[in-house]
Amino acid sequence: MLVPPMLILEMPALIPLLAVLLTTFLLCALPVEAATPAIVHPAKGSIIAPNVTFKFEYHSIADYSVSSYNFTCWLFTAPPAFFKPSESFAEGYYLGRFSQSNYPANTSPHNPAPLTFAMPDLSHLGGWGVGLHASHAKVYFTVIEEYGDGKPSLGYRMSLSVNEIYYNGTQR
Repeated sequence: MLVPPMLILEMPALIPLLAVLLTTFLLCALPVEAATPAIVHPAKGSIIAPNVTFKFEYHSIADYSVSSYNFTCWLFTAPPAFFKPSESFAEGYYLGRFSQSNYPANTSPHNPAPLTFAMPDLSHLGGWGVGLHASHAKVYFTVIEEYGDGKPSLGYRMSLSVNEIYYNGTQR
Protein backbone atom coordinates (compact mmCIF):
# COMPACT_ATOMS: atom_id res chain seq x y z
CA MET A 1 0.00 0.00 0.00
CA LEU A 2 1.31 3.41 -0.89
CA VAL A 3 1.25 6.20 1.69
CA PRO A 4 0.61 9.67 0.27
CA PRO A 5 3.77 11.85 0.56
CA MET A 6 1.83 14.55 2.44
CA LEU A 7 0.96 12.07 5.26
CA ILE A 8 4.59 10.93 5.60
CA LEU A 9 5.67 14.53 6.24
CA GLU A 10 2.98 14.97 8.93
CA MET A 11 3.61 11.62 10.74
CA PRO A 12 6.18 12.96 13.28
CA ALA A 13 3.65 15.59 14.34
CA LEU A 14 0.96 12.90 14.79
CA ILE A 15 3.04 10.64 17.08
CA PRO A 16 2.27 12.55 20.35
CA LEU A 17 -1.43 12.60 19.47
CA LEU A 18 -1.42 8.87 18.71
CA ALA A 19 0.40 8.17 22.00
CA VAL A 20 -2.24 10.09 23.98
CA LEU A 21 -5.09 8.35 22.16
CA LEU A 22 -3.54 4.90 22.68
CA THR A 23 -2.88 5.56 26.38
CA THR A 24 -6.43 6.81 26.89
CA PHE A 25 -7.84 3.76 25.13
CA LEU A 26 -5.75 1.36 27.23
CA LEU A 27 -6.66 3.05 30.51
CA CYS A 28 -10.36 2.95 29.66
CA ALA A 29 -10.18 -0.66 28.52
CA LEU A 30 -8.47 -1.97 31.66
CA PRO A 31 -10.86 -3.30 34.31
CA VAL A 32 -10.71 -1.83 37.81
CA GLU A 33 -9.12 -4.40 40.09
CA ALA A 34 -9.57 -4.22 43.83
CA ALA A 35 -7.00 -5.54 46.25
CA THR A 36 -7.85 -9.01 47.50
CA PRO A 37 -9.18 -8.69 51.05
CA ALA A 38 -7.49 -11.08 53.46
CA ILE A 39 -7.44 -11.98 57.13
CA VAL A 40 -3.74 -12.29 58.01
CA HIS A 41 -4.22 -12.92 61.76
CA PRO A 42 -5.62 -15.04 63.20
CA ALA A 43 -4.05 -17.32 60.61
CA LYS A 44 -5.96 -20.27 59.20
CA GLY A 45 -5.70 -23.23 61.56
CA SER A 46 -4.87 -21.12 64.64
CA ILE A 47 -5.83 -22.67 67.98
CA ILE A 48 -7.10 -20.12 70.50
CA ALA A 49 -8.40 -20.75 74.02
CA PRO A 50 -11.20 -18.71 75.64
CA ASN A 51 -10.09 -15.40 77.21
CA VAL A 52 -6.71 -15.56 75.43
CA THR A 53 -5.61 -12.47 73.49
CA PHE A 54 -4.77 -13.10 69.84
CA LYS A 55 -3.28 -10.91 67.12
CA PHE A 56 -5.60 -9.33 64.54
CA GLU A 57 -4.53 -8.09 61.11
CA TYR A 58 -6.76 -7.56 58.09
CA HIS A 59 -5.78 -6.41 54.61
CA SER A 60 -8.59 -4.26 53.26
CA ILE A 61 -10.01 -4.33 49.74
CA ALA A 62 -9.15 -0.61 49.47
CA ASP A 63 -6.85 0.20 46.58
CA TYR A 64 -6.53 2.75 43.80
CA SER A 65 -10.12 3.43 42.64
CA VAL A 66 -11.63 1.23 45.37
CA SER A 67 -12.88 2.83 48.60
CA SER A 68 -13.32 0.90 51.83
CA TYR A 69 -15.81 2.15 54.39
CA ASN A 70 -16.26 -0.18 57.38
CA PHE A 71 -15.83 -3.84 58.16
CA THR A 72 -17.36 -6.05 60.82
CA CYS A 73 -15.65 -8.98 62.53
CA TRP A 74 -17.55 -12.08 63.54
CA LEU A 75 -16.83 -15.49 64.99
CA PHE A 76 -19.27 -18.00 63.48
CA THR A 77 -19.64 -21.62 64.61
CA ALA A 78 -20.64 -22.75 61.10
CA PRO A 79 -19.47 -21.43 57.72
CA PRO A 80 -21.29 -18.27 56.65
CA ALA A 81 -24.01 -19.19 54.17
CA PHE A 82 -26.61 -17.44 52.06
CA PHE A 83 -28.72 -14.93 53.99
CA LYS A 84 -32.36 -15.81 54.36
CA PRO A 85 -34.90 -14.91 57.04
CA SER A 86 -34.56 -17.21 60.01
CA GLU A 87 -35.13 -17.10 63.73
CA SER A 88 -31.80 -18.88 64.19
CA PHE A 89 -29.69 -17.66 61.27
CA ALA A 90 -26.31 -18.41 62.87
CA GLU A 91 -24.44 -18.99 66.10
CA GLY A 92 -21.36 -17.07 67.00
CA TYR A 93 -20.05 -13.83 68.41
CA TYR A 94 -19.90 -10.23 67.15
CA LEU A 95 -16.45 -8.70 67.69
CA GLY A 96 -17.09 -5.20 66.37
CA ARG A 97 -17.25 -2.70 63.50
CA PHE A 98 -14.03 -1.03 62.39
CA SER A 99 -12.40 0.84 59.53
CA GLN A 100 -8.95 1.46 58.07
CA SER A 101 -7.64 4.70 56.69
CA ASN A 102 -7.90 4.93 52.89
CA TYR A 103 -8.14 7.83 50.48
CA PRO A 104 -10.56 9.41 49.62
CA ALA A 105 -13.29 7.48 51.46
CA ASN A 106 -12.04 7.31 55.02
CA THR A 107 -8.99 9.46 55.71
CA SER A 108 -9.52 9.69 59.50
CA PRO A 109 -11.43 6.64 60.73
CA HIS A 110 -13.02 7.10 64.14
CA ASN A 111 -13.17 3.35 64.74
CA PRO A 112 -9.74 1.85 63.89
CA ALA A 113 -9.35 -1.90 64.23
CA PRO A 114 -7.62 -3.19 67.35
CA LEU A 115 -4.27 -4.98 67.08
CA THR A 116 -5.64 -7.82 69.22
CA PHE A 117 -8.90 -9.44 70.26
CA ALA A 118 -9.66 -11.62 73.27
CA MET A 119 -11.29 -14.93 72.38
CA PRO A 120 -14.74 -14.88 74.01
CA ASP A 121 -15.72 -17.63 76.42
CA LEU A 122 -18.69 -19.09 74.57
CA SER A 123 -19.66 -21.24 77.57
CA HIS A 124 -20.85 -18.11 79.44
CA LEU A 125 -23.24 -15.81 77.59
CA GLY A 126 -25.01 -13.86 80.34
CA GLY A 127 -28.66 -12.89 80.67
CA TRP A 128 -31.01 -15.59 79.42
CA GLY A 129 -28.32 -16.97 77.13
CA VAL A 130 -26.96 -20.37 78.01
CA GLY A 131 -23.49 -21.04 76.67
CA LEU A 132 -22.03 -24.34 75.60
CA HIS A 133 -18.63 -25.82 76.40
CA ALA A 134 -16.63 -27.01 73.41
CA SER A 135 -13.12 -28.35 72.92
CA HIS A 136 -11.15 -28.01 69.71
CA ALA A 137 -14.25 -26.70 67.91
CA LYS A 138 -13.83 -25.49 64.35
CA VAL A 139 -15.03 -21.86 64.12
CA TYR A 140 -14.92 -19.27 61.36
CA PHE A 141 -13.30 -15.89 61.93
CA THR A 142 -15.17 -13.73 59.43
CA VAL A 143 -14.79 -10.19 58.09
CA ILE A 144 -17.52 -8.51 56.04
CA GLU A 145 -16.23 -5.32 54.41
CA GLU A 146 -18.26 -2.49 52.83
CA TYR A 147 -16.68 -0.92 49.75
CA GLY A 148 -17.30 1.02 46.54
CA ASP A 149 -15.47 0.63 43.24
CA GLY A 150 -16.88 3.20 40.83
CA LYS A 151 -19.47 0.78 39.44
CA PRO A 152 -23.10 1.67 40.17
CA SER A 153 -24.55 -0.19 43.16
CA LEU A 154 -27.61 0.25 45.31
CA GLY A 155 -25.75 0.68 48.59
CA TYR A 156 -22.28 -0.55 49.43
CA ARG A 157 -20.74 -3.62 47.85
CA MET A 158 -19.62 -6.20 50.42
CA SER A 159 -16.72 -8.63 50.49
CA LEU A 160 -16.52 -11.72 52.69
CA SER A 161 -13.25 -13.12 54.08
CA VAL A 162 -13.11 -16.21 56.30
CA ASN A 163 -10.32 -18.01 58.18
CA GLU A 164 -11.10 -21.37 59.76
CA ILE A 165 -9.63 -21.51 63.28
CA TYR A 166 -10.04 -23.74 66.36
CA TYR A 167 -11.77 -22.63 69.54
CA ASN A 168 -10.51 -23.98 72.88
CA GLY A 169 -8.06 -26.43 71.36
CA THR A 170 -4.80 -27.71 72.74
CA GLN A 171 -3.01 -29.18 69.72
CA ARG A 172 -3.22 -29.52 65.96
